[in-house]
Amino acid sequence: MTTKIMGIINITNNSYFTKSQFISLSSAIEQALLLEKEGADYLDIGGCSTKPNSIPISTDEEIKRVIPVLKALKKELKIPISIDTYRYEVARQAVDEGVDFINDITGFEDPKMRQLAKKSELPICVMHKQGDSKTMQIHPTYAKGAIHEIREWFEKRIKLLLDEGIKKEHIYIDPGIGFGKTLEHNLEILQDLDKLRDLGLPLLLGTSRKTFIQKLTKQPAEKALYGTLGVNSMLIQKDVDILRVHDVAAHKELLAVLNALKPLT
Repeated sequence: MTTKIMGIINITNNSYFTKSQFISLSSAIEQALLLEKEGADYLDIGGCSTKPNSIPISTDEEIKRVIPVLKALKKELKIPISIDTYRYEVARQAVDEGVDFINDITGFEDPKMRQLAKKSELPICVMHKQGDSKTMQIHPTYAKGAIHEIREWFEKRIKLLLDEGIKKEHIYIDPGIGFGKTLEHNLEILQDLDKLRDLGLPLLLGTSRKTFIQKLTKQPAEKALYGTLGVNSMLIQKDVDILRVHDVAAHKELLAVLNALKPLT
């Protein structure tokens, strides 16, 4: 299995998984070093929660949260660091500090973000979502089917990115599990990932401890690790390129077992 593991650092005080909140500089750095030790291939840092019904913080506050952490981690970590932001000024400063990857939940909707992606020539993750944090879970609808409409959206967005000079080899795609999707939509996406794989771009997915797993297992986020491992076991076997997770050590163990079993199947 070639799946890579991206560890999550939320420099927030309102993320849906409370144990992933590291609002102080020292706690964020400590957690980052731990995730690297546990075997993370990438680290994704973000300072603004985008969960349903969250209230966005200001751009200045997001910068105050993430840039000092990024500066410190660039001196400490050996693995690539991703910045999780949809705001140009946050991403620009992160690029100036040597970030290795840009992860934008709006799919690079902002033309300035697209120009930054082109100029920096960094790998980028283009995510699909329906609506914003206030509206995305209010009756999300896909008249032609979730996977069909998401694929159509990706086709248009990828063409736009390529037309504006971003190289195809720099683009990852993420169907945005939980971002404007019902439980049924999420399951449809996960079961039909091959319809996105056909686009010829690497896949990055984040299912870790999300609401749809909580619904299936009847467990809160704090107890949703087993369900997460179940989902991500399937995704690893589908050769998803990067999994964005809270629990790096558990997923590295899962990968070790699946890799050992692969020759037997």
